[in-house]
Amino acid sequence: MEASELFKTLGELIKPGSVILGVMVLIQCLHKILDSSRVYKIKQLELLHNCMKDLSNIGSAYTIEKLLERTYKVHISYDQAMVMMAHPQRQKLFDLYKASYQYLTFYDGQFSLLPKYRSKQAICIEKHKYDLLKAFKYYGSSFVGAILFIIAFKVFYTAGLFKTLFFTFNIIWFIGCIVLGSFLLLLAIKSLIDPTNIKHTQKFLEHFDNGKVTRKVTWAY
Repeated sequence: MEASELFKTLGELIKPGSVILGVMVLIQCLHKILDSSRVYKIKQLELLHNCMKDLSNIGSAYTIEKLLERTYKVHISYDQAMVMMAHPQRQKLFDLYKASYQYLTFYDGQFSLLPKYRSKQAICIEKHKYDLLKAFKYYGSSFVGAILFIIAFKVFYTAGLFKTLFFTFNIIWFIGCIVLGSFLLLLAIKSLIDPTNIKHTQKFLEHFDNGKVTRKVTWAY
């Protein structure tokens, strides 16, 4: 067997092993990330538990708000958080809050729809209007952002970054297109993952009204 054929054979044998090794490394990395996230959440719960044990502490309200904000990616006021924690369906309420809060009003321990959304017609109009707005933001931003990236590379990069096509060096236009295009693409992604939906607000209120309680928050371990 010639040397070239030997190396080729060895290469064919190594390829599957490399793929398996790569997958194993990827799995290990994902496991470490998930494990770190799990530990972080446990630490947050422990800190939240400690804050709940001493609500008279002047810093407890602020700490609770910040912990919930990190967990649910939305600011929840202390008073609202206490009402939801005392509710038997607290998990559903917290999960739906981010998609619902824009349409909610809170007074005297009670959640309700904002007055202008309290008719079926207003709810229907708002749902379709917001869905249309999100679609416009997504498609408009992603389209213009992609065009800016194409212009940056096809026009200014190809012509030479330190040459001049319009008034100043191409590198200035190139950086401007990249920055603005990146901003628009981020806006498109934000619009795509935006959970806001007035129908979720209705579900939130249904869960809230179906299990109203007037007891204080208690922790059992």
